[in-house]
Amino acid sequence: MWASVSPAVGRTTVRSQAKFDTKWLKTDLQNVLKQDSLNRLWNDLVKDGEVIFDSAGSPNSKLNYNGLSATRADNGKHYCGGREGESACGPAPDNNNNCPACQQLDRDDRQTKDEQTKRSIPSGQLMDCWTWGPQPDTVKLTTCLQSLLFEQQQSAIRVAMTSLSSTRLQQQLLISERYYTAMIRTTPQEGSEDRQQTKDNRALATKKITQSSDVAIASFARVTSRAAMSFAFAFLRRAWRSGEDTDLCSDLLQDALFALKSLPEATLFNDSDVSAVWLDVMKGASQFLKSVFLGELHGGSSNIPAKDRHTALCLLIELAIQRATLSQILWVVLIMLQQWWHLQKDSDNRQCTSGTQVPVLYQLRRLQQLLMARGGICKKSDEVLPGSSLKPTEMYLSYLTLSDDDEATIDLREAVVVIMSYLNQLAIPHSPPVRHQVDHGPCKQDVYGWGWLAKGSTSTGLDSLSDLDVVQICCAERIYLIVTKSGKVYYQAYSSDQQSPQLVDSLQDKFIIKVTAHAEGKHYLALTSDGDLYSWGNGEAGQLGHGSTMSLKDVSLVLFGGRKDVCRKIATMSCGASYSAAVTISGELYTWGRGSLGCLGHGNNEDQLMPKLVAGLSGYKVVDVACGGAEAHT
Repeated sequence: MWASVSPAVGRTTVRSQAKFDTKWLKTDLQNVLKQDSLNRLWNDLVKDGEVIFDSAGSPNSKLNYNGLSATRADNGKHYCGGREGESACGPAPDNNNNCPACQQLDRDDRQTKDEQTKRSIPSGQLMDCWTWGPQPDTVKLTTCLQSLLFEQQQSAIRVAMTSLSSTRLQQQLLISERYYTAMIRTTPQEGSEDRQQTKDNRALATKKITQSSDVAIASFARVTSRAAMSFAFAFLRRAWRSGEDTDLCSDLLQDALFALKSLPEATLFNDSDVSAVWLDVMKGASQFLKSVFLGELHGGSSNIPAKDRHTALCLLIELAIQRATLSQILWVVLIMLQQWWHLQKDSDNRQCTSGTQVPVLYQLRRLQQLLMARGGICKKSDEVLPGSSLKPTEMYLSYLTLSDDDEATIDLREAVVVIMSYLNQLAIPHSPPVRHQVDHGPCKQDVYGWGWLAKGSTSTGLDSLSDLDVVQICCAERIYLIVTKSGKVYYQAYSSDQQSPQLVDSLQDKFIIKVTAHAEGKHYLALTSDGDLYSWGNGEAGQLGHGSTMSLKDVSLVLFGGRKDVCRKIATMSCGASYSAAVTISGELYTWGRGSLGCLGHGNNEDQLMPKLVAGLSGYKVVDVACGGAEAHT
């Protein structure tokens, strides 16, 4: 024998009565989110007789929508015996019409009857007749399968409706329905008292109702959104814990990520344009995604696939891009660092640390495009200006290349460095001016010197330099060089009869941003704002880089490879006692001059009369260099 499942599932409905509308309008709908308040509101519904628990069968007597007991007569209609105007609700020879409240009961009964008519024959009855009767054909088998599916569906509904979370959600929705029913049926003009109100009182009442409506709508939206998120999160947790429907979990996360990618940046930045409900949803979703990425679900023992955890991180970054606040972005950065440190501190050396590799290149490219749109990145390295404009972060971003493959991965800590670099560049227009860049107007600059220059061991003011607006001073053997704010270069020899610095005439048509020399040396290097390098002075060891050992009194352009068309753009340089070095803006290191003790880095002690690339540093990006004395290291 086969046991059949009852096809009918009971349901609970609200039959609101107009006499209780005033009480419900005074209710704060947000109380349905609190368990104690929810129980109190539900008990009020049951006590007032506004909750109807329908069973499989339809009883002959039940409460109508006015709260009166109505009985179903032989003609199938319900009558409560009340009066509606001049006519009574009851069967009579001259009047078989019932009141509107009972008519609604008749419509409910017809709907229930139609649903029962559509239900299939119980599968148990069908299979019982096949035991002793003829075997079923395809049509009967199809009918039996449909009946089984319907019974399983009803069983699943019955189980779901008896769970605690479903019961609470049903109570919240029914109480919300009762509140809105009272709000819709109530109008300012209802009753004699309302007709006697003044125009001012009517306007005030309308305003209060409008405000109550707005609050109610927001509260209802908050309730439904939280309920939807709770069900979605519960489904994901169950699927990951049991290992079932993991593909569906991945699809849900990917669909959410695709939707966020299609949005422009900073859609949630302005709080005045964004509903508080959406901000609550974003906050709850962010906390859940954080738990997914860090693996904190189920006490840290969750079986979340790595792909889903990576998608959760991408969603966190996308939400931060949409929120576009510094606090939200830094919160995501801290989560990434927390996970990186956690993976690095794994004591089992058999574990692979590949978990630090994440596919967030699309989100990084999105931040990069946002920064480029604001002129914050020099994409081509040739456009990076040397000197003061060549800041470390700008240099890093100018050489940063992000793969176009969305599936490619990047280390978590490296991704954090990229994000923080972007934030640094985005913050520059909003940062206060640097103190040393503040224009102090006519304030006089003071320059001090000591030693041979000042003829003493204590510092002495150099009045001859105070009016030049000095930005750099460089000391060599028995001479010093200065660079002014206007890009001019002056020099002062200690043994000179001149009492004030002299202009380097051959550099007048160039804007110099840096000069360098060595305390034991007699040659000098100057760097222009265009990245060109000039040298002059003693060249007996080839330290000027012009292919000879001749000394020069006038400046000359340093060529790389002996041809002007391969002149490198220089970022910084340094002078030794008898050799020189320079770093290009692409990070290459060149040295030339005396090569004693291997100070040039070419693997020998030979002198170099022209700049030569240090091959041992190929593949690296050099950012600075310092040269020593006659027998020193580099």
